[in-house]
Amino acid sequence: MASSASRPAPSAPAAVAKALAALLLAAALAAPPLAAQKAGAPPHVPVSGTVLEAGTRAPVARAVIAFPKLRTMAVSDSLGRFQLARIPVGTHAVEVSRVGYETVEVQAQVTEGAELEVSLTPQPLVLERLNVTSNRLERRRRAIAFAVRALEQDELALSGAFNAADVARTRLGIMPAYCPSYINVPGGGQNCAYVRGRVQPVRVVIDELPAIGGMDQISLYNTNEIYLMEWYPSMAQLRVYTNWFVERLARRPGPLMPIWR
Repeated sequence: MASSASRPAPSAPAAVAKALAALLLAAALAAPPLAAQKAGAPPHVPVSGTVLEAGTRAPVARAVIAFPKLRTMAVSDSLGRFQLARIPVGTHAVEVSRVGYETVEVQAQVTEGAELEVSLTPQPLVLERLNVTSNRLERRRRAIAFAVRALEQDELALSGAFNAADVARTRLGIMPAYCPSYINVPGGGQNCAYVRGRVQPVRVVIDELPAIGGMDQISLYNTNEIYLMEWYPSMAQLRVYTNWFVERLARRPGPLMPIWR
């Protein structure tokens, strides 16, 4: 009788390799193809629209149209028109603001070729005095014997940054840094920045009041909430003015605090 030859048992490394290959093959078969994963996401479409003044239907220029959850925004032109390049199809929360007008929050249905129209209710007293208020801030800025970089609301909205800390870093060149142990600043943390090649404490002022949280605190403010940012590099001082503060100053004019080191 012929005896049958027995196969040698695979070595342990070979068995492990075969088992791993089987697992990878099963995972590959179970996972949907990449194209199928992308197919499940809603398509992106351009969105355009108009911002008008309630009652008169006059175009509102320099209004900020923000999609907060998408962290994107646009600014209306002199005809009240705006456009965003890529917004997912679906329903989105939209916030439209302009100093001198009541802020509007709406749920917008975004579809291919859809046009958005938003009406803002004016605040006549604020609008009447807004130029005077802006001129006061500009005169004080020009009276300082130090270089200053200023960004106003429309520049802020077009910066592509969604909060004031991002604007400070990308547009004003303020690079946050942890304060060395020998520098004693309120709040600690990243309340220093690289200024002229060395780490210095940054004095942050929000609405004319010192910000105890310093650079960390301005990250709490979305760009569409900011009316003006001023950066004085030689003094390492950053001043932030919110829409709320500027509107209040327009309604009840009061003295501006002097700028000091």
